[in-house]
Formats: sequence, C-alpha cells, structure tokens
Amino acid sequence: VVSEDDGVSSVDLTEKQITLSLETIEALGKQVPKEVVASALLDHATAHHTVCPWDFDTYLQLYGSLKPVVRDGDTIKRVLDYFTDVVSDTHAVRERSSSLPDVYRHLEGAEGFGVIRALYQRIWGEPLGAEDDTDVRQAVSRLERIPYLDRSRWLESVRTFASVMQPYVVAEMGEGDGDTDGGMLGPH
Repeated sequence: VVSEDDGVSSVDLTEKQITLSLETIEALGKQVPKEVVASALLDHATAHHTVCPWDFDTYLQLYGSLKPVVRDGDTIKRVLDYFTDVVSDTHAVRERSSSLPDVYRHLEGAEGFGVIRALYQRIWGEPLGAEDDTDVRQAVSRLERIPYLDRSRWLESVRTFASVMQPYVVAEMGEGDGDTDGGMLGPH
C-alpha cells in the first residue's frame, strides 16, 4: 500500500500489509528513481520483521537489557530504533544487495542520523556524504566494532551501542527531533 500518512515505511503484521510513504517516494524520486526508493523502503521494512527485532519478544529483551543503563523509556525506544535500523539495514545491504545506500545518500537528519550515516559509510564501504568531524569519527570508531549481525550477542551489543548513541539521542530529543518514534527511516 502506498500512503500519504506520516512515516516512511511500516509493516502491519495483523493486516499482512506493508505501507510506503508516497511523500517520501516522490521527494527522493527527484534524485533517485522511484522504483529504487520503493525497493529500498521495502528492504528496510521487511528486514525489521525478518531480521531485527524479528518479533516483539526480541524487542522486549533488547529494551530490558537497556533499562538498567539508559533508564528513560523514550530514550531507550529511540536508541533501539537506531540499533534495529543498523542491524536490519546492514543485513539488507550485505545479504540482499539492497539499494538503501542510494536512499541514505540523499536523506538528511539530526546528529544521531549523521553518526549512523557515517557508520553505514564505514561498514558498507559506500560513499554516503557523511559528516567527517572528530566527534563523529570517534563515535563511528566505537560503533563499527559491534557485531551487528550476530544475534547471539545483541543484548551485549545494544548496550555498547547505547553507550555511544545515548548523548546524540538525548540531544535530538532536547531539540524537538525526538517527538516521534524515529530511527533512520521513521517509525517502526
């Protein structure tokens, strides 16, 4: 289903329906062919439900592992949005030859988004036009060591990820960029 509602892409398992944002496809379609955008958004949405977090139980385990460390529920949700995006998107790029890099090359976002785009640029080996300042380089240096595709280590990995990303997430939320669920491509 293509929708004019908010959100870039979403999967409703109850209705067995994937929804893609027409607005996003149209906007990115000025720089990237629309079929490439739609394919990338489908890769992103389906990977969340086939790779990470896979199911609600896995999401709750990840959330629970962060609760003693991060404490604030909204911050945990935003950190998890980014973490599950990195796992899902990296799987899609490495295992499915996804066109997600073509989309991320043309998207803008807050500081956390910039750090993740720089991480993607490093681990995917694709030029994405990521920011290159000292703080971002240091964050990426720590983030790139996390074994994102090793499901058996996710509970440990998400805590390491949070230790790097929490300041960026808190800053985004303080600037009003955290009013909605987020991540790299909107609510999940």
